[in-house]
Amino acid sequence: MNMDFWRAVFKEKMEAVKPRDSWRLTMDRSLNFHDVEARWRKSLQEHAHGSFTCSRCYHRWSSHQVVILFHMHLERYEEQGSVRMRTFRQQCYQCSSEKYEEPQFSEEDVGHIVECLIFSIRKKCYGEHLDDSGLFEVVSENRGPHKPEHCEACHLGIHNARQRWPRRSGHHREPQRPAYLPAILQESMENLAGFQLPTSLTFGLDGFG
Repeated sequence: MNMDFWRAVFKEKMEAVKPRDSWRLTMDRSLNFHDVEARWRKSLQEHAHGSFTCSRCYHRWSSHQVVILFHMHLERYEEQGSVRMRTFRQQCYQCSSEKYEEPQFSEEDVGHIVECLIFSIRKKCYGEHLDDSGLFEVVSENRGPHKPEHCEACHLGIHNARQRWPRRSGHHREPQRPAYLPAILQESMENLAGFQLPTSLTFGLDGFG
């Protein structure tokens, strides 16, 4: 899907919840997770679904751990908002090509990603208190292992280094976790850094793994 499609979906869904404000969405390959401009907020989706095609051997694969970074900002008095997005790439594990390939997304994928983005905008830019249960999508089938050695976000220390979940065997840390749950929990727990969860609650969260 090209950016025109992304913008169309984002505009339609954003106008449905914030009809008075004008928002725009742009792609920015230079977006940095660790460097956010003043008055801008960031949001990281670590479990989006997408597919890849190797430009060398044409091997195709899909991933439920595509990482997407967003920086967002709202000018309340001007009623204008901006979102910059960066998708992180993956390398082919079939031919061991060193080239990072761009993810491709279906219409359904884009819809899910945009819904989670708008959820973050409403929380971080508008200060809304929202029930996030409607965004949870249980992944009940085996999605296959994630290969951090071929993941751009892992190489940059953004993806697996930020995981708050217990380590599993192999590379795939949450084979049956809700697809968008980690990113949402990260947003909710950013203000709880250093807080020690009770043992009972820790076990409860581990049940998603």
